[in-house]
Amino acid sequence: MDSKSSANSELIIDVIRAFDSILEGKSASEFIYNPDRKDSAEFNFLLYGMLRWHHQLLYLIHLLAKKNINSWQKNLILLLELGLFQILFSNKPEYAVVNNANNATFALGIGKAKSIINACLRSFLRERDKFLFQLHSKDEANYAHPEWMIKYLKKQFPNDWQNILTKNNVQAPMMARINSRLITNQEYKKVLSSKNISYIESKEMPFGVIIDPPKPYRNLPGYETGMVSIQDFSSQLVVQELNPKNGETILDICSAPGGKLGYIYELAPQAKITSVEKDEVRYEYMLKNMERLGVVGTFLNMDGEKIENSFPSESFNKVLIDAPCSSLGVIRRHPEIKHHRRRDDFNSYQVTQIALIKSAWPLLKKGGELLYSVCTYSDEETNEVISKIKEEFENIKIISNRLILPGENGMNGLYYAKLKKL
Repeated sequence: MDSKSSANSELIIDVIRAFDSILEGKSASEFIYNPDRKDSAEFNFLLYGMLRWHHQLLYLIHLLAKKNINSWQKNLILLLELGLFQILFSNKPEYAVVNNANNATFALGIGKAKSIINACLRSFLRERDKFLFQLHSKDEANYAHPEWMIKYLKKQFPNDWQNILTKNNVQAPMMARINSRLITNQEYKKVLSSKNISYIESKEMPFGVIIDPPKPYRNLPGYETGMVSIQDFSSQLVVQELNPKNGETILDICSAPGGKLGYIYELAPQAKITSVEKDEVRYEYMLKNMERLGVVGTFLNMDGEKIENSFPSESFNKVLIDAPCSSLGVIRRHPEIKHHRRRDDFNSYQVTQIALIKSAWPLLKKGGELLYSVCTYSDEETNEVISKIKEEFENIKIISNRLILPGENGMNGLYYAKLKKL
């Protein structure tokens, strides 16, 4: 095997092993953000592609095999998935995909299955249209989502479920926020142009810009010095809805990785900002991000569900709770969510979300506002949470709420509700 074939086999093996580990529950970030990989762009493309289209690819294998594949070795199935993905979604020549898959069988310890690899991939190439047509008979395969999730969306969004599923399989745009404390929009766009970085201006977001085509975020001019941050426009909307003002006391709960916190500071650098983050690893990452952005505030590594007695009552004018959630709204950016999430997760997250609001409510001043946000759209984590909080406290008025479905104006899916303390 020549050096090029060997490198191709190593890449295939790395992708398959990472994919298998993620299916078993590991975070995709453990494999995606590896600065030492020289082939990181191709690795990420293949890994995200398998995560995004797994349900469809697996169904195609069942069709191609014409028999039960439960007895097949796992690596054989995963290698076929990767080969089919490349045929369907990459620019690699089809003969090269088949040859690379065959070469990888020996490195994966499935050399005897080479004939199966050949037969399945070549059969698909001969009758591609016939096999793709059969996908329409099964929603799980056609939309590449788990069956339980499709059923849930059909019930909750009878008019939008197909659009949600379709948008979930489209790569999200690279949205950024320009730091208005350090540079104006026009000045930064001139910097992008001088570096031959293409962008799309945003009509809705005052400090937003879309980098198109996407670039490694660390390669954006001024990133390391806080001039720009990667942040979806939906998250920017949340901070705009909070409407932070100089002189206010503001509490940000579940702050990491700090995108919203950074934007709060950019809009109101004279506000007194307190940040609370429970997870120690995420907290440390947030501190580095705040240092990059030059954010001044109080940053606490503590549990947001237990902060009621950590501050005097009615200490804050505004509270932002960007609560842990099922993250259905960011499947486009994190397709592993399709494989990690379970139906009963919605109720589990709801318990945490309500606990966070109940803990923070006594700390809000009379007339103050609490903004609750989640990057999801399950009814349990949106409408139900607010309904139950209204039952818990009588001194609440809903000022505004909004549900954004994935792909709306290019944004992530998200829900927020602004509550006023009477």
